[in-house]
Amino acid sequence: MTANKIHLNTSLDLVPDAISSELKMAEGLIHKFCKDEVAMIWLFGSYARGDYINDRRVDEQGVVSEYNSDVDILVILHDRTPSKKSKITKKFVGMVENSPCLTSEFHVIYETLDRLIEGLEHSEYFYLDVAKEGVVLFNDGVQLNEPQHLPDGQQRRDMSIGYFEGLYGQSCDSQQTFEFHYQKGALNTAIFNLHQMTERLFYVYLLVHSHYKPRTHRLNELRDQVIPLSREIKSIFPFKTKEQRQLFGFFGDAYIDSRYKLNYEVDPNALDAIIGLVATFQQWVYNECLTKIDRFVPEDSYSQSQTLPYRFLDLDTLKTKPLPEVMVLQQERLLREQQVALEESLKREEHERQEKEHALNREIETQKQLEQEREEKALLLQKLRDAGLE
Repeated sequence: MTANKIHLNTSLDLVPDAISSELKMAEGLIHKFCKDEVAMIWLFGSYARGDYINDRRVDEQGVVSEYNSDVDILVILHDRTPSKKSKITKKFVGMVENSPCLTSEFHVIYETLDRLIEGLEHSEYFYLDVAKEGVVLFNDGVQLNEPQHLPDGQQRRDMSIGYFEGLYGQSCDSQQTFEFHYQKGALNTAIFNLHQMTERLFYVYLLVHSHYKPRTHRLNELRDQVIPLSREIKSIFPFKTKEQRQLFGFFGDAYIDSRYKLNYEVDPNALDAIIGLVATFQQWVYNECLTKIDRFVPEDSYSQSQTLPYRFLDLDTLKTKPLPEVMVLQQERLLREQQVALEESLKREEHERQEKEHALNREIETQKQLEQEREEKALLLQKLRDAGLE
């Protein structure tokens, strides 16, 4: 039996004229760099649904506060080699998101056509929402089959529990490795593992809430993926000031720089600030995921049976309560230092003993010389006496 095809929505009636114009410019930029690589371009998120926010307010003191929804774009690429696709994405994602021609905040993600088809076949929520609510801006003759039915609450619950237990456990493993190296003072290795911990926390949140995890290690892209699900992420990892953006950017770059960049250094104060942000994020992810899982089958609470697999990250604890394995290292280091000090003390004592022995030998030799001189003088005196010359 032939599968029914998805009806693709191409209408921009819900999109403001200004955004429609910018979408055309963004589409042009994508085609400029991707050329025949592009299979589809989708508008998804709030502008596709029509529930976007464009809000500008001036308070009594004349302070302007403004919030505008991001413009979310999904670019579907024909299947190509990973290396070629990677070079392409570096160009068009940055070109669109940083284009001076676009006044709105654009958020661009990409996937292959095979991945889109697979996501629909497996009822992955992100792709289902895109197909249901998104607007097709460009289509290179692609036809998509109707997705399978959404899994029921019990299926979603079971899937989310699997995501949560697997990836949250992995984040705890990274946390323990981070703490070990942090307390050792190996900050380059520490920040890499803190990045790994944070990346996995993003993954578990996204999978539990949307059944979708983008293929990226970039923390800023993962943060952007969470924004449509919860704007609270903007307060957890704020981007309001230049300093906040630089701090998060430094943290994001640690995935590569901490391992491969020569002369890479971590400012301890910056790292401590990052730890504070990640600690807040970790607790938020844990609580939000348990709440989401409980909602799938309200009568069968998952959270009530859960115990924290490993304590939450806490900077004060790291600074005041060393881990057992770090304490062992500290004790071993102390023993080595004591051994070195003892050996140096023994060397000094032996040196002093040898010096005293040399001094005593010199004194004995001097006494011998004096005694010999006295004997020679006495012998000479006796000879003079015997010769009657005294």
